[in-house]
This record gives sequence, structure tokens and C-alpha cells, in this order.
Amino acid sequence: MQCMYPFQVQTFRNLLKACITQRDLITGKTLHALFFKSLIPTSTYLFNHFTLLYSKCGSLHNLISYNTLIAAYADRGECGPVLSLFEEVRDLGLGLDGFTLSGVITACGDDVGLVRQLPCFVVMCGYDCYASVNNTVLACYSRKGFFNEAKRVFREMGEGGVRDEVSWNAMIVACGQHREGVEAVELFIEMVRKDLKVDMFTMASVLTAFTCVKDLVVDMQFHGMMVKTGFHGNSHVGSGLIDLYSKCAAGMVECRKVFEEIHAPDLVLWNTMISGFSQYEDLSEDGLWCFKEMQRKGFRPDDCSFVCVTSVCSNLSSPSVGKQIHSLAIKSDISYNRISVSNALVAMYSRCGNVHDARRVFDTMTEHNTVSLNSMIAGYAQHGVEVESLRLFELMLQKDIAPNSITFISVLSACAHTGKVEEGQKYFNMMKEKFGIEPEEHFSCMIDLLGRAGKLREAERIIETMPYNPGSIEWASLLGACRKHGNVDLAVKAANEFLRLEPYNAAPYAMLSNMYASASRWDEDANIKRMMRGRGVKKKPGCSWIEIDKKVHVFVAEDTSHPMIKEIHMYMEELLRKMKQEGYVERNEKERRLLNHSEKLAVAFGLISTEEGVPILIVKNLRICGDCHNAIKHISAISGREITVRDTHRFHCFKEGQCSCRDYW
Repeated sequence: MQCMYPFQVQTFRNLLKACITQRDLITGKTLHALFFKSLIPTSTYLFNHFTLLYSKCGSLHNLISYNTLIAAYADRGECGPVLSLFEEVRDLGLGLDGFTLSGVITACGDDVGLVRQLPCFVVMCGYDCYASVNNTVLACYSRKGFFNEAKRVFREMGEGGVRDEVSWNAMIVACGQHREGVEAVELFIEMVRKDLKVDMFTMASVLTAFTCVKDLVVDMQFHGMMVKTGFHGNSHVGSGLIDLYSKCAAGMVECRKVFEEIHAPDLVLWNTMISGFSQYEDLSEDGLWCFKEMQRKGFRPDDCSFVCVTSVCSNLSSPSVGKQIHSLAIKSDISYNRISVSNALVAMYSRCGNVHDARRVFDTMTEHNTVSLNSMIAGYAQHGVEVESLRLFELMLQKDIAPNSITFISVLSACAHTGKVEEGQKYFNMMKEKFGIEPEEHFSCMIDLLGRAGKLREAERIIETMPYNPGSIEWASLLGACRKHGNVDLAVKAANEFLRLEPYNAAPYAMLSNMYASASRWDEDANIKRMMRGRGVKKKPGCSWIEIDKKVHVFVAEDTSHPMIKEIHMYMEELLRKMKQEGYVERNEKERRLLNHSEKLAVAFGLISTEEGVPILIVKNLRICGDCHNAIKHISAISGREITVRDTHRFHCFKEGQCSCRDYW
């Protein structure tokens, strides 16, 4: 179930206090029912006050005490004590009620065997007429991935006439959890037709499910309906709308409009806005401003705030800003869910080119989960430390921390960048056979793995035998492999399929043009360029940036706008002279223009703007070109500097004339 947020929880607490003061048992029981239907977060404070309520009203008997204890243990996920208390209740003949069973089912939610047994017990004992019990069973099934069983429970509740609004909300939430957006919408429409009460929880649940549909027209229609019904000003619903628009290609313009309609934004709404900005790299500065503005408005960041803003820092690739956020998180002394913040910090340091600090954060964590391992495995894979990446994966298996789909993407990527074809095939098979994970993006990883190793026919066979039509990602992987190994004929096939799906993407044109030029097939090269001009396709200009003294400097190819451009060009000429002495070859005047590529300019500026021995980090919006890769290897040896370049594919860590990719990229 969806939960209330802080300002609503406070209202709930005040109502409960009033019931205790006035000895209002009827209203108190209603609040207790809401509590067990999981509409509010559980807490020791509330457990104690419910006990006090029944005591003041003269209704405290043994079963209520047991229910309160069961609920307390259930909240902590301690299945063993809950089952012991459950047995005591039965042995003492105190009888059972819906609260008892709901607590037991919630506590045992991580035990798949018990999850399947308890609903049978519920039916055998005749408690399947309790809506609250069935709702708990439905939610439990959904959380554990048993979507069909959840649907069966919901259907049978309808046949027995015990569905309530919470049941419908729970089923809509289940649809959202399992990316069944269309089914969630159909349930909502049926709810409206049946004239059932639609509240903010329903609306928020439908919005969550809508993110799976990604139909902007339908999204805006639903938004219009909420405006008519008055829900658009609710902070809880507004958070769902912002999350929906930010994920469905509406951009942040619509999100800003939604935010401005909320009269009393809460912390959750601010967090959702920051999260929305984090999904757009060019809006990362806005996300950082939003985080600061939230604090100026008097809100204290929670763990979710830090996760969202850390993601923003990852996009900025700003080590200094990331470290500031890290320091703020430590000073805030968050006492709950710190693992989520640490996971975000591991990912942030990795994306900012500092895998050593990422590992330092990882090693100081008191516990690790799948996300922790995924972040560290991906970080090592992107930085060319593939051996350590695969070692961590094996450690993950030894510790029985279940890998997920994202884990295997990083693992297969690590295998691809080290040419470990057999290991990659083993992990690909393990993914489905041992963990039941259906391959998706993993097909393009395998195409990349085989293609890099020169096994182009095997890579093409994967495309031919995929269970769904290959997309542009798969064809792009094959095209990249063809370029690496000079197979022009297969490259033409891959490029044509790529262009059929994305006719205005410049990448396949550029790759084919370069391959034709390298093979001295000038007529075909000219045809490609004419085709680009005819369709109005333009190559994305190369852009690189570097942070010096907390200020970001941006360079484009053949840049003349930087105030130190003369000094940069003079230094590049000096570097070129030394590079030639080290074996760098400049073939002709046309290739001399390569000296003005954005990453070379950024490297030169970084070297003349920092002290000797200081490592520098460059970020580029495209894949690093072959000449720049070769040149920066020479520069790292000449300057004695460690130079890291993060392009759109991975990190290249240059040191003493070598690159971490070992030229296998």
C-alpha cells in the first residue's frame, strides 16, 4: 500500500491522542483498522498509544496485547517471534481476528513457502471474509513477484463480495510494481464506473502505474481529470504527477507547472522534483538549485533527498560538489536507510572518475545489498578494472546476495572489455537458468562481447535468434564491432537496419562514412555525406569539460572562445613536438585538425592550470576518437600525469603512456 507522509502522520497521531483523551473507542478502532491496512508507517509510538487507548477504554484483553506485539515484530520483519506468538494465541484459545492474521502474513512476507501456505490457512479457518486479511495477502504476493496469485486473490475477493477501496488500491499498486500499466488504468476506470470512492492513494497509485505506459496524451488527460476533481493541489498526488511527467518525455516544464500548483509543498514533493532534474544531464544545475532552495524553505534533507541530489552530482561529474554533498550527508546524521545514501555515493564517485573513493565508501558500509554490489561492480567495469568487477560478482554469489538484471549488464560489460567470451557466455546462461532473469539489454551486451572478440557471425546470429525484434541498440553494437574489425559489408547491413529505426541519428552515417574513407571507397563515402545533407542530419558537435577550482570550463572542437585559448594552442604545439619524439605520427594537414578536438584542448588546459602531479578528469559527450586516445597516452607519459577521460561508453584512465582499457575499446 501507499503510505501517508509526515504531515499526514502527524494528523493521525493527533486524532489518536484525542481518542485516548476522550475515551472514544469507536473512532480509535477505526484508526486501528487504518493502521493495520498499512495506510500509515508503523512505529513503536503508535503501538504504545493503541495499547493505551484500549486500556483507558477498558477493552484491553489478551488478544489485543498479542496483536500489538505481533504487529511490532512484523514491522521489524522478525518472522520467528511472530510465529511463536501466533502459536501461543492458538494454544491459549484466545481466538484470532483479522489483525492477528494480517500481522503474521506481513511478518512472513520474505518466506516464499509461508507466503503460499498462510492464505490456505486463512481460507481453512474462514477468515477469507476479512477484507483486511485478503488485502495483506494480495500486497504480500505482489511484493514477492507472484502477480498472478495477487490477481487471483483480488478476483476471488470480488466473488465473495469482500472487496473494499483498499483492495482496489492494492491491486492498482500491484499492477504498477509489475509494469502492467494498462491493466492498472482499466482497474481505475472500472472503479469509477462502480462509483467507488477514489482518494489520493488511488490517484497516486494510478500515476505510478502510468509511468509504465509512457503515453503522454493519456497522462495529460488523467491530469485534467484530477484538476476537475480537485486532487491536483494535493502534495502526495503532485509527487506522482511530477514523477510521471519527468519519466514520460514531457520534460521538466510540465513538472514545474505541477509543482507551482501545490499550495503546501512537502519534503516528498521537493525530493521528487530533484529526482526529476537528475534524469536530465543538462538540467543538473537546476536539480542542485532545487536542493538548496528546499533547505532555504526550511526543509531538512532526508535519505531520499541525498540519494536524489547525489544522482544530480553524478551527472555534473563534479568531484567537488559531490564531496560537499557527502560531507553534508555525514553531518546530517541520518539514522535510517543510510545504506541507500551510501549506495548513491558509491555510484556518484564512480561516475565522477574516482573509483578509489567509491571503494572507500563501499568498504565502510556496515551492510551491503544488491544495489551496493551493482554500483561497485559497474564502477570497476566502467573504469577498466574488470578483474575486480568479476571478483566482486563472485563474492556476491558466495554471500547469497541475489543479483538482478542490472548486475548482469555490468558483469557482461566487464567480460566484453576484457575479451572473456567463455565467461560471458557462462554468466549469460546463468542469468536465466539459475536466477530466472529474462535477457533484455543483455542481448546487446552479448553482441558487443562477441563483436569485440571478432566473432561477428556469432554476434549476428544472436540478433537473428532474439525472442523479439532487435532495436537500434543491438544494431549499433553490431555496427561498432564491424567498424573495429573492418567488415564493411556487414556494417552496411547493420547501419541500414539502424537507420530504418532511427533515420535521423547521425551515428550510423558517421561510422559508415569513416569506414568507407578508411577503405578508400570515396564514392560510397560521398553518397553517405550527400544522404546526411539531404535528410538534414548533422553530427553532434564534440564537447568536453573540465572542473578547475570548482569552476567548469567547456571546450568544443576548434574552440577559439576560451580566454586562454592562445596559451592552450602554444602548449599543444609544444606537446606535439615532444609527442613526435615519442613516436606520435601526424600524417597530413587534414589530420592536424585533430589537434583541436575538444578533449585535447581540455587536457592541455587542465595541464597548464594545475600543479604538477595533480590528476585531471575530462568528461566528453561523445565517444573518444582513436587519435585522441593515442595522443593522450603519449601526453600522460610526457607530463607524468594521470589523465582520466569519461566518454559516453566508459572511463579511460591514462597513466605512464598506457590506458586502463588496454586499447580494447
